Formats: sequence, structure tokens, C-alpha cells
Amino acid sequence: MKTFKQYITESDEVIDHDEKFNKEQWLSNRRYKINADGTIDIIGDAALEMYSTLTKLPFNFGRVTGNFLCQNNNLATLEGAPKIVGGDFICATNKLTSLEGAPKIVGGDFICHNNKLITLEGSPEKVHGDFICFNNQLTTLKGSPKWVGKMFDCYSNFLTSLQYAPVYIGGTFDCEANKIANLNYLPEHIGNRILISGAHRNFTEEEIQQAIEQHRHKKTLSHDDEMPDVGDIFD
Repeated sequence: MKTFKQYITESDEVIDHDEKFNKEQWLSNRRYKINADGTIDIIGDAALEMYSTLTKLPFNFGRVTGNFLCQNNNLATLEGAPKIVGGDFICATNKLTSLEGAPKIVGGDFICHNNKLITLEGSPEKVHGDFICFNNQLTTLKGSPKWVGKMFDCYSNFLTSLQYAPVYIGGTFDCEANKIANLNYLPEHIGNRILISGAHRNFTEEEIQQAIEQHRHKKTLSHDDEMPDVGDIFD
């Protein structure tokens, strides 16, 4: 098992040196475990937001039981992000063009708005809470999670189609301020409502309801059967 000092020294190459971020001090204030593969687990929250010169994550994370917060930095990559996050994963307001390296499982919300994303590839397949990707440069929903427990928000992008949208959305599906041409490829389940009034053409409420009804005969995913219990993944 590596010592604290060894881990701090060997992880120097993971980040462009940031005088405003003290890795040793940050880690010493948290409960953590260094794994045999060099990744680090955090018990509780990992707060890394608002470091103006942080362009890469400072450690290779494994699991985080709480929230992982890396918003309002200058991150160009999610390399080193945890594989499993028990709470929210927030990487909003960075310089990301890709979600490659993002967690595979997120127990809370996944929030990646205000970046430069042109694709959602790299997203987790399942998110317990909201998936928020508004104000990016998306021209396709390819790579979207297949299962979103609450809201899916892709407001204000450059989308022309709903193809590759999640199969299951437990809350509202917000795709306003895009240029959606038709209502093909609607999710199999939308728990609340779909917002699409800002599309290339304004769909009537009747058209939207008709399209939703046509999809209701399809098999929907079960919340209990398909979503892993995030409370058990840290046992």
C-alpha cells in the first residue's frame, strides 16, 4: 500500500501544476483510501470547483460516496474522474468537448451544462437523478444515458432530431430552443411532460400527446428492476 507522501509525489504528473490548488492539503482534509491500482476513493464529497487554472483532475479517482464537484474550472478532459459517484456529478462550466472518462454510475444528478460538448458519448448509461446538458454545442443526442430517473434537459443546443434520446425519462424531457424537425424517436417513457415549443416548428399539444400515446405500447424500463441500488455499491 502506498503512503500518503508517495501518492502525492507520484500524482504530480496527473495535473498541470496549479499554485492555487494544494493537493496535500486537499487530501489531508478528507477521508480517503488509496487502492492498489493507484486510484483513490473518497468517503464523502470531493469538492474541486472554482480553481481557475485547473485544466486536469489532480488525482485518479475510483469511487466517491458523496458528490463530485468539479464545475467552474478550465477542465478540458474528465480523465481521472471517479467510476462510481453516490451523489451528484457536476462538471458544468468548463471547456469539455467530450464526456469520455465520466462515471459509469451516478446516484444523483449528472450536470454538464455550459461546456463545448458536441457529443454525449462517454455519459453514464444510467443516472438516478437529473441529466442536465443545456447550453452546449450538441448536434446529436448520441451517447445519452439510456435511463434517467428524473429530468433530461438538453435545452439550447443545435439538435434537429430526438434520435438517441434516453429510453426512460422519469421526469420532464426539455428539448426547447433546438431545431427539432419531428417527434420521431420519443423516449418509451416520459414521467412528466415534454417541452419542445422552441423547436424549428411549434408542435401543438395535441400532436405531442398523440406522439406520446403511439409510444406507450412499447415496453418501458422498470425503475426497481433496471436501476442498481447505489446505496450498495460501496459495501
